[in-house]
Amino acid sequence: MIAEIVNCFELRVEDIKHLVKDLDDELMIEMPAPEMDHPAWIIGHLTFTIQETGKQVGMHPWLPKDWSQMFVKDANISSDPDTYPKKQKLMEEFESGEKHIITSLNKLKESQLVISANQKKSNKNFPTIFSRLSPTVGHLILNTLVGHFSIHVGQLSAWRRAMNLPKITEVC
Repeated sequence: MIAEIVNCFELRVEDIKHLVKDLDDELMIEMPAPEMDHPAWIIGHLTFTIQETGKQVGMHPWLPKDWSQMFVKDANISSDPDTYPKKQKLMEEFESGEKHIITSLNKLKESQLVISANQKKSNKNFPTIFSRLSPTVGHLILNTLVGHFSIHVGQLSAWRRAMNLPKITEVC
């Protein structure tokens, strides 16, 4: 099951990269509708999600401390250019997280996926909905790295439409 999770995660990551590849720093923070998540927040949020999920499989935090406030679920999203890292930094951290989590997942044994997620809670920043819907570490990893990422792929796609940007055909 680990190989399947990694494969699905890699597909969603590629979708995300395709959806933002043509965006510059200014577009990354545009909000075409009030309170609509913009790409800078989504990429940061997903990178933070990788870090928090990674704690379940032995990864050590690597992101700056302020990311835990900037990119949590209920953060106040801003279109102020000084609020978020630039696209290059966001993508570097996203790709670093991608590599780290895949390496960590590939080191897991299948038996580790059935450990109770309640025994492995990371911290207050990890959304309780994932803990509630995820009885095991395997469920938690699948829900966050595949399910949660898929939601944000849809958000990025809807954001592009709201911005009247061209459709990205490379997305699965």
